[in-house]
Amino acid sequence: MFPNDKSVVTLPDSNIWTFDAVFREHSKQEEIYNFLAKETIDDVLTGYNGTIFAYGMTSSGKTYTMYGDLYDEGLQGIIPRASHHFFDYIRKVEDDVEFVIKCSMLEIYKETLYDLLNNRAHDLKIKEDPRKGIYVHGLTEIVN
Repeated sequence: MFPNDKSVVTLPDSNIWTFDAVFREHSKQEEIYNFLAKETIDDVLTGYNGTIFAYGMTSSGKTYTMYGDLYDEGLQGIIPRASHHFFDYIRKVEDDVEFVIKCSMLEIYKETLYDLLNNRAHDLKIKEDPRKGIYVHGLTEIVN
């Protein structure tokens, strides 16, 4: 049950859970992108690191939220919308600026790390380094 756009009531115990936002099954991908990701992408474009993290039960809609339908502009998820956002920004910059875009995609399932850009990569581990900070050793990073 959804008493408002920020709360969920679970049954049968009637617990009320409050969130920054609750998106129902008929929410538009654009609405979700604008609320969850647009500000992070804008921050990345000004030089900050950004992470967008989808968390939830199996079959709860994480993949659809992240990818959507790549071939239908209205149904595209966060990843294709972020890509469009990046490249639209780059096209509009008039200064002599060089952009370096790096991309990695990681899935954590049952405490195992999966490199979504290289299905042959295994034994990925989360590491910490004084210079690099926290990173995933062995994770594919595509640079363009």
